[in-house]
Amino acid sequence: MTTTRAAVFGRIFAAVLVCAAAVTAQEPAPTPGAESPAAGAAGSPAAAARYLRIDADDVPLRCFATEQSPAYDERLSVGDVVRTTGTTNGDYVEIELPLGVIGYVHAGFVEAVGDAAVKSKARLSFRYSPGDRRAPVAFVDPGHEFLLVSRDGDWLRVRNPGQTAWIPSSAGVPLGAEAALPAWTDLEQRQRAAIAAVAAQAAAERAAKEAAAALTTRADAIRQQIDVEVAKPDDSEDWGPIVEAATAFRGEVQETGGALAERFGPIAGALVADAERNQKVAELLRETRAGPKPVTDVYQPPRPGVNPMQPFDATGWMRFERGTLFGDTVTTIEKGGQTSFRLVCSSGRYDLSMFDDLEVAVRGRIDRPDPADTRVLDVERIVVIGRSLR
Repeated sequence: MTTTRAAVFGRIFAAVLVCAAAVTAQEPAPTPGAESPAAGAAGSPAAAARYLRIDADDVPLRCFATEQSPAYDERLSVGDVVRTTGTTNGDYVEIELPLGVIGYVHAGFVEAVGDAAVKSKARLSFRYSPGDRRAPVAFVDPGHEFLLVSRDGDWLRVRNPGQTAWIPSSAGVPLGAEAALPAWTDLEQRQRAAIAAVAAQAAAERAAKEAAAALTTRADAIRQQIDVEVAKPDDSEDWGPIVEAATAFRGEVQETGGALAERFGPIAGALVADAERNQKVAELLRETRAGPKPVTDVYQPPRPGVNPMQPFDATGWMRFERGTLFGDTVTTIEKGGQTSFRLVCSSGRYDLSMFDDLEVAVRGRIDRPDPADTRVLDVERIVVIGRSLR
């Protein structure tokens, strides 16, 4: 009887030990607050939410409730007012900002919502600094909106509405809602102004790109018109509308000012110069093909049966080269690959650069300052014979 009673007591005692072990096994092991976003959940809620006026400078916003926790890319200054959530953890208090804390998301996982916000396309990580090597502070679901602060390569610096942070409770003094409202409102306005500035910059950049694209299209169209007109027979060229279009384009570019004018000004100027040059060449070619007519200068039309080029001192292709020293230029006339003369026009009657790459006949006064130098021809008259198709 004694043995049986002892056996029963032994079984009861063993059962008690098993139950105690099972209860102990169900209790979660504590984890350091710096390692897990859930550290704040172990805090004790205060009776009600309240405000804190920061009375220290350069206060970091911690991701978790510990001094070893990483901090967000933002700090508080003396006089800032933040709102507590009513949760504390040791010496730390959980706080929120008007538009949320600043962190980072990867640009590849969000899409634009206007110029001031982005929206997550899939579940993504919200991080306290740019880069994949940093542990995420939180995970957000698709459709979550962030307020855009700036760009850092492939990473976007954003405010995450609703995301809280931790600061030492000693960093500020409690304030009632009425006393805190002006400073809280001021902080919100400053945050919104920064976001608005980013949005305005984005809108300006987009407008500049659109304007540049429109100007590029206009310039390409005028260039194409020039190419088409040059390919026409000389007697059917009509350069008036093209010169007018290029001149109007140059005026529009000058009115834009700033970077667009600096970028497209030389392009517009080159289009005007090219169109005007071709217009002048076409006029000269028409005059040449129209044959001789009475003139008041010393030139007289050749007699029948006489080579029409005989009264000229040289025929060939005119080459205009701009020098690099003091902006000097050199104009020559070539025939058969050989330079016949170096050309000048002391009277100013002709702008020799207008005849570059044209086949011409020239007449004037010939001079050779030095036997070793190329002969110089001071041009008195030029007749255009043809143009290069290269």
